[in-house]
Amino acid sequence: MTYAMTSVLRSDPVIRLSGGHQTRDPLFIDDALDAYIAVASNGCRLSGKVVNIGGGHEITIVDLVKRIVRLMSGESRVEADPSSLRPTEILRSYCDNAEAFDWLGWRPAVDLDTGLMKTIDSFRKKLG
Repeated sequence: MTYAMTSVLRSDPVIRLSGGHQTRDPLFIDDALDAYIAVASNGCRLSGKVVNIGGGHEITIVDLVKRIVRLMSGESRVEADPSSLRPTEILRSYCDNAEAFDWLGWRPAVDLDTGLMKTIDSFRKKLG
């Protein structure tokens, strides 16, 4: 994400991505922390279980970067280069939060655009 945000701030005409059609399931940090606290608070009851957590919203890297460009009011064009995909790349990443909700009552509270905007705002502040 920092590559995309930096490219938009520099007004790069093109943002080139390695691959780009692999998917991810972004989760805002506040939601991740809430989930970890919920797991820690229920440690004994969850002993031996795996609790998957994620944003619950599968999105391609291309679409994620396009969303960042739009939210930053940028004009950069996003180009995917499937031929440059790393051989060890994870092609799909998505989390079903059903068990986290059943066991912990947890689900993400921050939607994707709000989480991205908070991240963008933090990034801009960090740059000064």
